Amino acid sequence: MARQAPVTVRSYTVPAKNATALVWKGERLWAADWVAQTLSEYKLAGDRLEAVRTVRIPGAHMTGLAVGKDRLWICDPWKKTIQERNLDETLSLRASYSSPGAKPSGLHFDGKY
Repeated sequence: MARQAPVTVRSYTVPAKNATALVWKGERLWAADWVAQTLSEYKLAGDRLEAVRTVRIPGAHMTGLAVGKDRLWICDPWKKTIQERNLDETLSLRASYSSPGAKPSGLHFDGKY
């Protein structure tokens, strides 16, 4: 049987009161808060997370996030959409797509698609 590498587990406090989606990109954590309708970006600072920015996304019920090279995707089951956003200062909307499923609730970016 192949030997498995040890796993390190760390816990961080996320200030979002209603975090509904989390995704890591390198040493940055993105957190969606569907009640506040905000997306927050944090960076690792030693053993804690430090806030980088919080952007309000009015009218969004965010339940899933994915981050690629220069884009962020949000799924919204109430609108039945997946939004593609730029990773600029305001997370400007690039496009909005109808969800292939009735109520999208999670996303994943595999590094290619």
